[in-house]
Amino acid sequence: MKKAVKLSAALLAGTMVIGAGTPVFAAGNGETTINKDGTQTISGGTQASIETKGQLGEIDNKNPGEIIPEGSDKWINVTLPTAVVFNTKADDATVVESPTNYKVTNNSGRGVRVTLTEFVPKGDGHNAALNVLNMKVGSTVVPLIENSKVNGTINTKLADLDAVKGKTTSFTYGFTGKSTGSKDQKIKVAYDMKLKFESIGTNGQVGPGETK
Repeated sequence: MKKAVKLSAALLAGTMVIGAGTPVFAAGNGETTINKDGTQTISGGTQASIETKGQLGEIDNKNPGEIIPEGSDKWINVTLPTAVVFNTKADDATVVESPTNYKVTNNSGRGVRVTLTEFVPKGDGHNAALNVLNMKVGSTVVPLIENSKVNGTINTKLADLDAVKGKTTSFTYGFTGKSTGSKDQKIKVAYDMKLKFESIGTNGQVGPGETK
């Protein structure tokens, strides 16, 4: 977790040395190095100062300046559909299609990683006539059903979305596939598609530890 670091006057007493782009402060009988990941390293010294901040009351996770730990789930603020649909084409019952503008939008003051974790049938909702089904996100194609078999656990990253003031705060998706059914058949299928959201900290940390 990235923390703002404020060194006390006692620690700052001495000479600041710049080496390889990393500031090193002489601190009495030791040195304090401010690391690029937001930590500090005390070498040969006996004290350190850590800026400690907090916030009481309501949290607005749309505000990038809010005091929330980096990588915390409290940053997650995402809008997405409650249900999506696909069909076969009116003139070709072997081709599966859908709208391509189903949208996932990040409203948060931090970036968010969106991962497709599962695609499983709802009860007896799968039918072998649905031979192939893919989720399409831009140029990325994620297989959901192959040779009439549902893939189930998938764990595929769909997007890293920027914070609310970023350039890429949303993505759209749709479905493509193939059916072995005929035009005069009415076959209904139903699935649960699960997405996972992880906050991306200002230091690139994804959730509790991974980097972007």
